[in-house]
Amino acid sequence: MAVRATSNVYEMRVADGFLGFSLAYPEDELHLLQLLNGSQLAAGWIAPEVVPWLEIGGDTPRIGDMAGWSAGEPVLSERARLELAAHLESRAEALPIKSSVGKYFLINVTCLLPALVESKSRMFRYPSGGIGRIEHYELDPTTVADASIFKLAEWPTGKVLVAHSFVDTVRAAELTGFEFKKIWPHTDV
Repeated sequence: MAVRATSNVYEMRVADGFLGFSLAYPEDELHLLQLLNGSQLAAGWIAPEVVPWLEIGGDTPRIGDMAGWSAGEPVLSERARLELAAHLESRAEALPIKSSVGKYFLINVTCLLPALVESKSRMFRYPSGGIGRIEHYELDPTTVADASIFKLAEWPTGKVLVAHSFVDTVRAAELTGFEFKKIWPHTDV
């Protein structure tokens, strides 16, 4: 008998046309990306200076509660950070960044779950063995059952994943700039 998923799981990303940021000093970008691997950073964090993306496809981006980051990590407004505090608590750190367009926080997800069923997932791996992308996720339902925001322990620098309860909070608070792509389960069993 198959176990039913207790919640849908989504990739969280910034919606098209919304604001994004890059570090003011791009040479530091790769180093920061490597740090965002589930490790706690808040104790030694010094807010980096960031610059907004001035255009997206020729258009001026909209300012929202979620912004993009060149490394793919979520950036939340102060309002979003407060609305989502219960989901972020003990699962992620809200790291301040220095922005000219408002008060924003880089979200460092520290909840890493060993939930990927690799034998049933489709992914691209680098020659080193590390995961480069996942095209088809298969997750262990008991591992993700109580998690509202997490990353996969098998891919700690990968996508930020959220449960339906997180999506519901974003929608109820009418937060802007969020996009959610359902990645699991694929069909009801």
